[in-house]
Amino acid sequence: MLKREFPDGRVQDGQERAQQMALVKTTALTGKGVRVTVPSEARERVPFMGTQATSQRRAQARLRARQEKAAERIGAATEQLAAGVAEASASAV
Repeated sequence: MLKREFPDGRVQDGQERAQQMALVKTTALTGKGVRVTVPSEARERVPFMGTQATSQRRAQARLRARQEKAAERIGAATEQLAAGVAEASASAV
């Protein structure tokens, strides 16, 4: 059973917590729901980032990730090659 300990020393188990929690329909508390309206001046001032700009950013991110992955693979291959050359030269001596 899950138990929760509070800083003041109280301990509460999961069953006790479930009894305290009640499901409440929030729209009944606030009326017909909360509506937030944004003034038209505010909407006009904020530039909309279209899907083209978003897709370009994603494409650039994918390109950077691909280049980074390639660089890591080249670095790992270089280290393996250097280790192989060192091993070969050590065994030839």
